[in-house]
Amino acid sequence: MLIPHLDSTPEDPVEVGTIRLRYLAHSLRSGQGNQSAGLQAQGDALARSLARLKPVDPNFWMALAYFHETCGNAAAAARERARGGALNPRWRAF
Repeated sequence: MLIPHLDSTPEDPVEVGTIRLRYLAHSLRSGQGNQSAGLQAQGDALARSLARLKPVDPNFWMALAYFHETCGNAAAAARERARGGALNPRWRAF
């Protein structure tokens, strides 16, 4: 008897995590004040995991920059935007 894989989707987990990180940033930006500390903690934990899984994904770094910008950490957002741009040279042309 074959045991099916728990996650048989062909999706990249970092791509799914990056979408979740953007969703958390949108939720914070929409003003869910009573949940903001929890959303920030979730986003920080997710970002640490994603950075370990795939540190060379420029989309992750741009999503993380957006998340930190939303949280008010402009310095971290600038660093992450620069890292994402360095990983995808086509973005620097715009």
